[in-house]
Amino acid sequence: AEYMGTVHLEMSVARTQSVAKIASLAARRTYAAVAVNASRGAALDVPLGGASEVQERASQAQVQTLANGVKVVALPSGGAVASVSVFVGGGLRAAAHAGAAEVLKDAIFSTTAQRTNLRQVRMLEQTGAQVRAAANRESFSYTANVLKANAGEVVQLLADGICAARLSEYDIGLAVEALSAAPARPCLKDLAHGVAFRFTGLGAPRGLPAGAHVSTDDVLALRKAVVVPSNIVVAAVGMGIDELAKVAADAFGGLPSGAKPNFGNSKYVGGESIAFSLARKAGGVAAFEAAGFKGDAVFSVGLALAQASGAAGTPFYMPYSDSGLIGTAFKGNNAEAAVGALAFVRSGKFSDDQLKAAKRRAAAAYLFAVESQAATSRDLAKQLLFSGAWRTQADTLKAINGVAASEVKAAFDAALKKPVTLVISTDGSVTADAASVAKAARA
Repeated sequence: AEYMGTVHLEMSVARTQSVAKIASLAARRTYAAVAVNASRGAALDVPLGGASEVQERASQAQVQTLANGVKVVALPSGGAVASVSVFVGGGLRAAAHAGAAEVLKDAIFSTTAQRTNLRQVRMLEQTGAQVRAAANRESFSYTANVLKANAGEVVQLLADGICAARLSEYDIGLAVEALSAAPARPCLKDLAHGVAFRFTGLGAPRGLPAGAHVSTDDVLALRKAVVVPSNIVVAAVGMGIDELAKVAADAFGGLPSGAKPNFGNSKYVGGESIAFSLARKAGGVAAFEAAGFKGDAVFSVGLALAQASGAAGTPFYMPYSDSGLIGTAFKGNNAEAAVGALAFVRSGKFSDDQLKAAKRRAAAAYLFAVESQAATSRDLAKQLLFSGAWRTQADTLKAINGVAASEVKAAFDAALKKPVTLVISTDGSVTADAASVAKAARA
């Protein structure tokens, strides 16, 4: 465990140095110090050797709610760069027509009531911002890394695209043409979502399915459903709360208030085995329904146990607000062996030392995942959007450190009793079926 911690630390330092422009020196020292202490077996909820910095910094996050319901969360930091994220609830699960979410996601680069699409893009470029837009399974996210002096202008430009894009037939046509010209490559985990949730809700397909048609009305209806102040969070790392609240009020304050939309719960189905002929090596994904965000600490520790079990496959956990998937990706005809890693956790036959090592790996993985300002701003926005509160990094470490063996066993036992979803990319050599994989999971 100490060796693995050292390897992860070295990788983290290398990655952190590569994003030095958007991560402060203090943050890099903090993450390195916490990872070192974790690899040596130190408790994860006490401020040793720099961990106090991450707790102090995280505790500075402040939240405000604008008069119309838009939530704003800010986390000050040193340096000249800020990372701003705007999250809008809904995403793929809110789209009544496949492809509409992908088109709406790119509306920030479209013609608005104030400027043409060319002018919109040029102004974003002139701020020097690096902008990332994504249509996620239950949210739209827009993140920009930008000099602090230009952060307010970027938020205004993003808001114009989100709220006031004209979405003319010409704009929609260009977007659909671009999606059709570069269709999304099928991903086994995406296909597993589709099969698990019957291609609706959390299983809604990405991209533009072949033969699908997206109209202007489809996209406008989706925007009307999701762009509601109570469904929007503006988060920033590198700005104070008063400054960000003023910027957000100028950008989103004109939206009329309304109740937060409810897109319903996704119903897990499972119990199906589907084979696809894809241009890749034979293999697949086996998945089961798991608890969503509320179970993330327990499942992250269990996942670390599964990853260290030595069984074939690559275990994964993908949580959402109302559900989630726990499973494993496998190569060749190794489905049953790969699921054996999950079954090992379900059995509870791991030692106290193995559990402690898993907690250290889970803590390190979490810290590495939020080591950049951009990742932290997205984490802030996501938590506030779906839970209404911000759990500090110190609280997350404490939750991981407090996970009991009985909790891990019970969580995996409940998940692996659910019907399995099996998606296979095959050349004819894969013979696994849902019944055999389910049996291996409960062995």
